[in-house]
Amino acid sequence: MVGGHVISIDRDEHKQALADANLLRAGLRDVVELIHGDATQVVAELAGPFDCVFFDADRLSAPSQLALLLPKLTADAFLFADNVLSHPQEIADYLAAVEALPQFDHLVVPVGKGLSIAYRQKD
Repeated sequence: MVGGHVISIDRDEHKQALADANLLRAGLRDVVELIHGDATQVVAELAGPFDCVFFDADRLSAPSQLALLLPKLTADAFLFADNVLSHPQEIADYLAAVEALPQFDHLVVPVGKGLSIAYRQKD
């Protein structure tokens, strides 16, 4: 499939400005929607559907965001979470929530600071 749309949520205005500049330089600004705010509040208002979600930075709220996103995921969906080996206590609740999803296959790849990958395949 060609095309797509990315939504990036960040509460740090400086980081969002950096992302905006980098996306402009890369020629990708037109396919990325930058939203400033608290990710949990923003995710609650997004309609979806989503086929790929990447959790980064705020590991403590990731389980709440996951719960909000699950009904908005496509049948074939990827879930990624960064820093799962470098911050095990902070990400533990998210990992437990993903492991409890019977329809998702899940693994942690020991690359960088650790990457959690979960995939649900359409029946």
